[in-house]
Amino acid sequence: MSCTKCHKALISNSEVLELHEPILTPKNSCQGSPDTSTTSFNLDPNEVVNKFTDLVNNDTSSVSTNQDETFSSNSSNQDAEVVENVTIKQRLNYLNSFDVVSKQKLEEITNRAKKINNNLKLFLIIKVLSEMKKNDSNGDQEESVLYAYKLKYSFYSVTKLTNECLCIFTNLHLLIFEIKDFEKFHENVDFDQCMIQVACIDINQIEVIEIAITQNYIVLTVSINDELKLLYKLVTNDVYQNQAILNSLLKTINESKKASMLKQIKKRNSVTFKNLEEIVNLVEQINIESDIEENMLFSSKLNLFLHLDKIEIIGINTLKNGSIYENCSYSMFIYNNERIFIVEENLSYMSSQNKNEQFVLICSTRINDLIQIKLFKHEETKIELNILDESSNSVNIKWMVKMNKTFQLSQFIYVIKDIWEKIFFVELPISF
Repeated sequence: MSCTKCHKALISNSEVLELHEPILTPKNSCQGSPDTSTTSFNLDPNEVVNKFTDLVNNDTSSVSTNQDETFSSNSSNQDAEVVENVTIKQRLNYLNSFDVVSKQKLEEITNRAKKINNNLKLFLIIKVLSEMKKNDSNGDQEESVLYAYKLKYSFYSVTKLTNECLCIFTNLHLLIFEIKDFEKFHENVDFDQCMIQVACIDINQIEVIEIAITQNYIVLTVSINDELKLLYKLVTNDVYQNQAILNSLLKTINESKKASMLKQIKKRNSVTFKNLEEIVNLVEQINIESDIEENMLFSSKLNLFLHLDKIEIIGINTLKNGSIYENCSYSMFIYNNERIFIVEENLSYMSSQNKNEQFVLICSTRINDLIQIKLFKHEETKIELNILDESSNSVNIKWMVKMNKTFQLSQFIYVIKDIWEKIFFVELPISF
């Protein structure tokens, strides 16, 4: 997905642990194609966070995520009536209205994270923070609970810490808890029995924040000392939640009274692009050779990159039952305005430390093999792509894809329509 205005000056083309590479300035477009120009920055940690915060505050449409998932703020019955009578033209106009998430929407998500149950807050203060204070070197600085977010997974290095965990922000630390008993947790009782702390991160020791290209997780590089750096991956599998967590993290770092070690916020991991390039080369049987840096050349041809909730393939390339990886997510990207790829990502992969591959190809098709798009009246993030595979004796294939958010579907249709209609000089067929 595209990098937005609030990230422009902060996102770098480097490895997770390469902290001094030039910082790229991507174009602010739904296609997400990066600019080839680079700018070097010599920022102290406060400038990094302040620059991000200032840009967010000055921009009412700050991030490439989705609006509300309902047709309107009206009742569900009114929504149902709209859905029953909606036309393709109305649906497309509706989708076009989803541009970027507003600052107000992000504030709503963050405000929900601030409304921590009193029993939980009391448990954290008495049982957790008081014990931490005994062994901490923060002097007399009081530690308070700020936000609580749920995570899909969390990883430490290549080891999974836990599924369905709770991420707690204080003014000094980021705490991760494994929820052992969901029934007791939702009853707000016996927190010392139903959840266990699995990680404690000093927010001022975070050196690098990496935003996933799919915006469904962030990776934190935490510096313990000059020789030891730890990697934590916080997976939301939700582009809304991911951005809210990122905003909360940066705000907390910015307001900290201690000196921060933060050096870089980035979205362009060269290892990720190299692994995606291998997927493209596998299908296209090409080798990219150029005097320009290969990562730059490849990433500039990624026209769109979306995190998906669900996929189903019907036809000759029927998807195998189950996932290849235990902890995975699915993504769709368009390469070089020519081909659509769907890949499965191994979420436990962190740079070259993991022996497994980061991505596995699920399916791909040329855009000119697409013959029709089908939308669904009652599922506004779902889409069906009807494909005539000319390379396989004109076999009909159907891709049933559920986007993570409505905004992504809007982006996808806009980009696909534009490319397809420039090829065939007629409107792309879209139906219910």
